[in-house]
Amino acid sequence: MQNMVAEAGERVGLDRLDPPVRVTPHILRHTHAYMLRQAGVGVEVRAELSSHSIETTMKYGRPKTREKERAAEALDGMAID
Repeated sequence: MQNMVAEAGERVGLDRLDPPVRVTPHILRHTHAYMLRQAGVGVEVRAELSSHSIETTMKYGRPKTREKERAAEALDGMAID
């Protein structure tokens, strides 16, 4: 599997980027978790889909500054009862 994934990355030229990207099944797993987070999928679902604990899933990328800013902006204008 490792070789198949690496060869697929080479076929699309990822090894020729600067810096080169070596694609592995583990990198694909990280990318999957990151893309789910970017899509707004909750940590519980991301953990389930990756067969990880919530703690381990959180290690696959902490929220970036812009993500935290968007979360704070989502509260702007909300009424407090």
